[in-house]
Amino acid sequence: MTKKLIAMLCFLMQAPVAGALYASSAVEEMIMQAENARKEAAALGFEWRDTATLIAEAQDFHKKGDEENALAVAKAALLEAEQATLQARYMKKHWKEFIPEE
Repeated sequence: MTKKLIAMLCFLMQAPVAGALYASSAVEEMIMQAENARKEAAALGFEWRDTATLIAEAQDFHKKGDEENALAVAKAALLEAEQATLQARYMKKHWKEFIPEE
């Protein structure tokens, strides 16, 4: 009985750690996606001003163990980078519309 109790307690004590590891890897994945999207936008010449700052903030939150804020800021950075890429593609297709007529 004692061995079963100890085994069960050990298992239950690991549950929050497993959850934290999952959250941590989810945050790291989101930060990586945001950084890759930022690089794509930069390669197209349309990186937005605050994207790199948001990624740095997400990394800082992550280092401090604040996974909730890290994930939220990383999501915002990813969205901003994706929007910049969409803007680049739109401008490539419609640039002539922005030339003033004489």
